[in-house]
Amino acid sequence: MNITPKTIGYAIHRLLAARDVQQGCTVPLRALAEDWPHTLLRKTDLGVGIDALRKSGHVALEHTPEGPVLRLLDEQFGMIRTLQDREAVATLARLREARRRPKAHVAALLGARPTGRRRGEPGAESRIPA
Repeated sequence: MNITPKTIGYAIHRLLAARDVQQGCTVPLRALAEDWPHTLLRKTDLGVGIDALRKSGHVALEHTPEGPVLRLLDEQFGMIRTLQDREAVATLARLREARRRPKAHVAALLGARPTGRRRGEPGAESRIPA
């Protein structure tokens, strides 16, 4: 799956919103790294996303005695503006939902038809007619 930088930015914005980080406030980078697995994105995407947001002027990376922190300079980067943006957010939501559901529910979401048999059990199609 090809994840766009905008999608990564939305995932970062969601984490900042969950921690109630307002414009001008900071959050420890360690805290974002701890929350990142909940986004279902790759570990490297967090660095890519922060770097892109830093270059665009939405966030700043600062060093403190307690460790690096991320300062939110412009909270507008998380606004949903286009159809593509909405689709990216919907994709992230589906991934999160699929992770929470049992496999039977995921199969239903994907359109797979459960056979009702366990793996290795012979089905009606494998029986030889008399």
